[in-house]
Amino acid sequence: MSLPFILELLESNIIIPLQHWIQLLTLRAPQNINHHNNHRDGNRYLLFNDHHFKQEFRISRHLFNHILQQLDIQPHHYGRKAISAELSLMIFLTRLSQGTSVRQLSTKFGVSVGSVVRSFELINALFYNKFIHHISLSTGDELTTTKNYFLVNFQLPRVIGAIDGTHILLQKVPHNDPVSYYNRKQTHSVILQILADEKFIIHDVNVGWPGSVPDSSVYKHSSLRNRLLQTDHIILGDSGYKLSMNVLTPYSYIHTDDLSVRYNTKHAAARVVVEQTFAMLKNRWRILKMLSIQWSESAALAVTNCCILRNMCVDSHSLLNNQLLNMIVVVWLSFHITTSTCLSQRHKIIFSDTFQFIELVFTCLVSRCKTTSNI
Repeated sequence: MSLPFILELLESNIIIPLQHWIQLLTLRAPQNINHHNNHRDGNRYLLFNDHHFKQEFRISRHLFNHILQQLDIQPHHYGRKAISAELSLMIFLTRLSQGTSVRQLSTKFGVSVGSVVRSFELINALFYNKFIHHISLSTGDELTTTKNYFLVNFQLPRVIGAIDGTHILLQKVPHNDPVSYYNRKQTHSVILQILADEKFIIHDVNVGWPGSVPDSSVYKHSSLRNRLLQTDHIILGDSGYKLSMNVLTPYSYIHTDDLSVRYNTKHAAARVVVEQTFAMLKNRWRILKMLSIQWSESAALAVTNCCILRNMCVDSHSLLNNQLLNMIVVVWLSFHITTSTCLSQRHKIIFSDTFQFIELVFTCLVSRCKTTSNI
């Protein structure tokens, strides 16, 4: 509101209510907001420290750079300034981790809606084709370790993991046979079935069946069942699955004898790993809580990519732990050799408490590195 116009109103005999005066005085000239700002290349996110970077994209900077290097994405453009590889990967990760709509991503990263959609589709397909090998059945020493874990802790032999399904809610109901996607919880969904081990690593993914299909039917028509039939491996399933040579299920509640109750207790304690894996998976990749993408082959790839990223985060954490453990061992050995050869006996007695404290810290760090945290 300009000052001459306000003075003209004051000198006139026009009666203006107080609330209208407030509205007039608070009016501002429209501003030309340019959503395609200098954040287009994502440089401001690359300047984040490691903690904030992981909060924003749900993976470490080290893993981000590894994915970027492996995908070898070339900068691409759709009639405008080229979109960098870093920005394309940021758009992909943000949509998976936050379930953000394309319009919100467009505003956040300063690119058009069409560019967001095309960048996501590009990375979604490239990522799946490059990293699908991270989801596979255990072999060798890893398989032996898993079997020993279930045998020692729960007295269940030949078990390689636990299987279960979860509903991925659909924000947009499929036009083709929507009734099939209407589940027993009175929502529209598709089923995600996974096989997880004691380290919360996903070894098999089956996604896409309508929400009305029971878990036993999903497993019956899966490739996992055909592969297990050729082995003596056993997986743990809940009462929704059918007991077979490769699937152990709990006794029904009508069995109340001590042996059945003990078996069910052990079975439930061992099978909880798949429930915990689902919880960590959905907590990190929020798009799995409500799928904002129209159900299609691309949406199935996005769900599978969330499982791949889950495994890559676990592998990356284990690698960093091993590197840290090796560094600690080298530092400790160097310190121990130096103090043993350079200090006299009297000095060793004086600093004995310090040595004991350092040994305690070293022991704690080693045990911490050997324990895989819930990522």
